[in-house]
Amino acid sequence: MASRDWDLGVWSGYEVCITIIAIIPERERRKDVDNIVKGLLDAMEGSVYTNDRLVQHLSVRRVLHEGSNGWCKVHVMPVRDARADVVDPILQVGWAGQEEIIGDP
Repeated sequence: MASRDWDLGVWSGYEVCITIIAIIPERERRKDVDNIVKGLLDAMEGSVYTNDRLVQHLSVRRVLHEGSNGWCKVHVMPVRDARADVVDPILQVGWAGQEEIIGDP
């Protein structure tokens, strides 16, 4: 990633929020989600963030497909001031084709 010569100096030292959609072949269904993205997170260290301790939030979604190759879509946003974060006491999460999941505080 460093070879792409991206200037991420403005994010240097900021905590980041990362969303990853891992599109993987059906034959790799058995892989744990955390293992799927581990190498990707390691590769971003030194390019996107200076240390993976700066990852404040990580969201990963595994999507299976019938092809033979996999890829990841990654979205990274800097956290400007974590003290301004708001946590809704009733967590509501929904995925396409599934019922809504509501977590109690």
